[in-house]
Amino acid sequence: MDLVVAQILVLQVAVAALTLGFGLLALRVAPGPGTSTRTGAWYLAGITFTLDGLLGTVHASAGAAAMAIAGRGTPFYLEYLRWTPLGDDARTLLVLGFAVGLVWLVLLERPVPARRVVLGSAAGLVVAGAMVGLAEGPLEQGGVHFSVLSLLGAVMGLLMFVALYRGMLRGTVDWLLWTALALYAAHQALSSNFQTALAWAGYTGGWSPPVLGIMWSAMVVACVMLACSMRRLAIARAGGDPPGLLERLRG
Repeated sequence: MDLVVAQILVLQVAVAALTLGFGLLALRVAPGPGTSTRTGAWYLAGITFTLDGLLGTVHASAGAAAMAIAGRGTPFYLEYLRWTPLGDDARTLLVLGFAVGLVWLVLLERPVPARRVVLGSAAGLVVAGAMVGLAEGPLEQGGVHFSVLSLLGAVMGLLMFVALYRGMLRGTVDWLLWTALALYAAHQALSSNFQTALAWAGYTGGWSPPVLGIMWSAMVVACVMLACSMRRLAIARAGGDPPGLLERLRG
C-alpha cells in the first residue's frame, strides 16, 4: 500500500468519525424538534449527520480493512468497491434531504415535522440512495457514479446556501451552526466539481494525489464542525443562546 492510499484511507475514517461526533453533539444541543427554528435546525442536523457519520465510519473502516488486509485487486477489495456506490449515494441523498428540510424550516418558515416523520424520512432516503447506487453498476465502469454524486452534491449545496442566506438575514440560524453548515456546503461544492472532473476523465478505480487534497480539506471542515457543536453545547449548558451571524459580526 503506497503512502497516498494509506493517507486517504485514514482520512476517510477520521472524517466520518468526526462527522458522527458532530451529529451526536448536535443531538445533545437539540434532542427534539423543539418550537424554534434554531432548535429545529440543530435537531435536523443532529439526525442527519449522526446517521451520515455512522454509515460513513462503517464504510470507510471496511475500505481501510479491505486495503490493509487483502490489498487492491483481491476479492475482498472488489467486494468493497461493489458496495461503495450504495454507501456513497445513500449518504449523499440523506444530506440532500437535510438541505430540503432546512429550506422547509428556514426559508419557508414551516415547523419541523414530528420525530417519527423525520426519522422515517431519513431512513427512507438512505434506502432510496442505496437503490440508486445499486442501479449504477460497478464503480470501475467509469463516470456514472461520480456524475450522480456531482449532481446530487450540486443541488444539495445550492439548497443549503439558499437556506443559510435566509437564516443569516433573519437570524434564525445561530452563527455556530451557520458556520458549520456553510463550510460543509462549500466543501461539497468543491467536491462536486472534482467529481465532475473524474466523471469526464473516466474512473479506473485508482487513487490520485488530488483525492488526497479533497480529503484533507474535508478533515479541516469536519474538525471545525465538531468544534462548533462543542461550543454550542457548552453555551446551551450555561443557559445561553448564541446570536445569528450578522449579529455576531456586528458585535
